[in-house]
Amino acid sequence: MIDMMGYDNEEPLAVWEAFLLPNWRWEAYEKTEENLYLGRVRSPNTYGRWEYGSFSREQLETAGAYRVDTSVDSDEELFPDGGYELTRVVETEFEAFQESGDGLFGR
Repeated sequence: MIDMMGYDNEEPLAVWEAFLLPNWRWEAYEKTEENLYLGRVRSPNTYGRWEYGSFSREQLETAGAYRVDTSVDSDEELFPDGGYELTRVVETEFEAFQESGDGLFGR
C-alpha cells in the first residue's frame, strides 16, 4: 500500500489544469503500468481540499487538461494525448466567437 499522504512533501511528476473545468488541478506522483497516475486532485467537488487516489490519461483527455508545470516551449507534451497544440485551442476558441454572430469579429 502506498502512503498517498506522503505526497504532500514531494514534487509532482506532472501537473494539469483544464480549460473546461475551472478550479480543477491534478498532480501525478507516480505512473503505473496500467497507464494510471497515482496522485491527487483538487476541485470544487472536493471543496478545495486534495483528494488522493488514481486518475487515468483518458480522464485528463476528457477534461481537456493541459500541463501547467512545463513551459510552452518545452518538448514535453502539454496535453495528455499529445494531440493538441496551445495555438490550436486558442484558434478554436476564436472561431467559436466568430461563429456566434454577435458582430464583434466582422460577421
